[in-house]
Amino acid sequence: EGHRCFRSNENGVRATVEDPETNCKDTPIVGPDSPAPEYSPKSDDGGCFITEQRHNNCYNYGNDVVTNTFAQPGRGSGEKWKSNTCEDVRAAAERDGLVWHGNEAVPTSQPEEGGHYVALLIWPNTNFHWIRMDRDLLWSHKPGQTAVRNVDNTGSKITDPSQSDFSPWTQFCGYFRTVPSNTTLN
Repeated sequence: EGHRCFRSNENGVRATVEDPETNCKDTPIVGPDSPAPEYSPKSDDGGCFITEQRHNNCYNYGNDVVTNTFAQPGRGSGEKWKSNTCEDVRAAAERDGLVWHGNEAVPTSQPEEGGHYVALLIWPNTNFHWIRMDRDLLWSHKPGQTAVRNVDNTGSKITDPSQSDFSPWTQFCGYFRTVPSNTTLN
């Protein structure tokens, strides 16, 4: 059974893709808006987070959008983040279509409006990291060019990104709602 994902044609029209032989070079490949993605690297977006691992980062994976551009917050909307602060990366992500949810309490269910949650962390003065809430309400992530995983640096399942070990990303910024078809990543 193929993974359901979406691909935009040359006119920007999104079409459903259910081909298990997904061409991971034909981007963007946009995961479904609902339900939230499952933790399944082999089938998520046709397995493209594995086959194109080096070209997609935590921002791609968190938003469930394969671009093969190592996407940067704000670049898709025309104004990339400039300083590595929660405020600047947050503003850039919001320009790309993510919706701020807050930084107080970890979400305990998927958004009623569709999409899924992501969490933003900062490695002070260096870069950012995004963590994705999967359908089972646990979290997963893809550090840089490395493999997708569903555990933190201690090997523990991720139930609360604000309390998990993602060092060197030590500054927790907060949660966003992302709807893959409403984001503009590059």
